[in-house]
Amino acid sequence: MKYEVHYHDGYFEITTHGDAEAGGFKEFVELLLAHEKWNPGAAFLMNHSGVNSSPLTVDEIRYIADMSVKPRVQFGRARCALLVARKLEYGPARMWEVFVDGKWDVTERVFWSRDKAISWLKDV
Repeated sequence: MKYEVHYHDGYFEITTHGDAEAGGFKEFVELLLAHEKWNPGAAFLMNHSGVNSSPLTVDEIRYIADMSVKPRVQFGRARCALLVARKLEYGPARMWEVFVDGKWDVTERVFWSRDKAISWLKDV
């Protein structure tokens, strides 16, 4: 899995490509939180519109969720928009949402439209 982390006007965007790998998710979260512009409570878009999530197992999705909530303090009261392009990615994204629910202070939501995701992130 390949990924890129960029800062745009008021939000971060993590763009993923290729076959999803649990370790890749851990790497981009670490990269995001180490970014010079990151601060707790920042908004971020996880753009998974170019990723193939079919290789992920339920256990790997649970691992990704557990890894996501470990840096709870570093995330703070952030907003996280997940962008998917196919039903194949929608299911794992929703499963991840269930696994992180109540375990961190981030508000997360899955979107089909990049414009709607960005609008939601900026609607503070």
